Amino acid sequence: MFEVRDGKVERRTVEPADFAVPTAIPADLKGGEKARNCAIARAVLAGERGPHRDIVLVNSAAALAAAGQVTTFLEGMAIATVSIDSGAARGKVEALAKFTRG
Repeated sequence: MFEVRDGKVERRTVEPADFAVPTAIPADLKGGEKARNCAIARAVLAGERGPHRDIVLVNSAAALAAAGQVTTFLEGMAIATVSIDSGAARGKVEALAKFTRG
């Protein structure tokens, strides 16, 4: 990844351990057709644990860090975990779906 801070660009390598998740193989993260991908998303938003949830949390933590909302990936992981486990993330997705249908 590339980190931009104070006008400087630095190349960094991140590992699953930086996010406190186990290493997954690409096959563990594979999606599929629309119905399969929707099922995966629903399972993640319902709190199902596993590689799909882990990668959602990793991406969320990285986005929070990039937006300056957290200072560490682990802090971002904690916030993202609470968002999923509390149902807040699912609520936002449901509200967006309702809005786009309206």
